[in-house]
Amino acid sequence: MKILLISDTHGTNIDRISAYAAELDADLCIHAGDFGFYDATSADALSQRELYLLIEHSPLPDDEKASLLKENARSWKEAVIRKRLLGNFPDFLADKMRFLKNIGNTTAVIQTGKFTVALKNKNASDLKAYALSMSGERIAQIPVRFENNKAVIFLDTAKTSAVFFELATM
Repeated sequence: MKILLISDTHGTNIDRISAYAAELDADLCIHAGDFGFYDATSADALSQRELYLLIEHSPLPDDEKASLLKENARSWKEAVIRKRLLGNFPDFLADKMRFLKNIGNTTAVIQTGKFTVALKNKNASDLKAYALSMSGERIAQIPVRFENNKAVIFLDTAKTSAVFFELATM
């Protein structure tokens, strides 16, 4: 089994997840956090630091970034909205984009399966796992066992109806 483990998409390149999974012939994709699922109303809730980082790590040309970052947080918020730096998640919500996996001659949105994942991590005993809705909200907590300095998680995607999962420390 091949597992694609990604994180920190920050709202950008979400559409590439399907392409990465296909390119690597992954059976399962685990997103380890910091999705950055933003919509147009999210800019009002973002801190000055988050607005700065959205511009700093954006695909804008360096000179344009430098010019924008000399301005104030209000200008940053306006630029983030105007330049669509909140990512393409709204396109998924509007059904303009979808995650797809090709299986033979048909296209399936979701392929279910049962997986056991063991992660060795210095915080393994503190990890919590959650199934996430398509909007990134936690819909169910998934039990995590701690064995031999590893967090062990059993996933049955047919029972959770989730395609995204979150690992977090408490």
